[in-house]
Amino acid sequence: MRAVNNGKLVDSIGHIKRNLRLIDRHDTFTIYGARLEQANFNRSRDQPHFTREDDAWFDFLIAGRGSSRKTTELIAYSCELRFPETPPGLPRFVRHDLNLPGHANETPGLRCHVHPGHDDLQVAAPFLHPLDILDLCLYGLTWPEKLRAA
Repeated sequence: MRAVNNGKLVDSIGHIKRNLRLIDRHDTFTIYGARLEQANFNRSRDQPHFTREDDAWFDFLIAGRGSSRKTTELIAYSCELRFPETPPGLPRFVRHDLNLPGHANETPGLRCHVHPGHDDLQVAAPFLHPLDILDLCLYGLTWPEKLRAA
């Protein structure tokens, strides 16, 4: 709600509440943040999303399991930030993924990775706390007003 109060997120509190879902399946949970069951790989603005003040937009998914109220294990996440217009040569989106255990990316050591503008381009990334990823999408990933090199 801080992002709405400081103007970084243009969505209303009502929009945010309508687009956050928690699916609790006894020992596992999934939090859908403006995301349907399937990722928006077409990057269509017709799909649910949250919008920043600079018109960049994003959605996310966080999955985990908890053996008790005191311990929670993060097992997967995906958060994609899309930019409406970017300078030539810069990516139109950035997606942070932690794939489920057993995914094909686990073998080459890419279970946790970033897609910098292309679904087939994966860069190994450190494990991030889901709130850190959301913070990056809200406050940390912006394009510079002027590029250093043209």
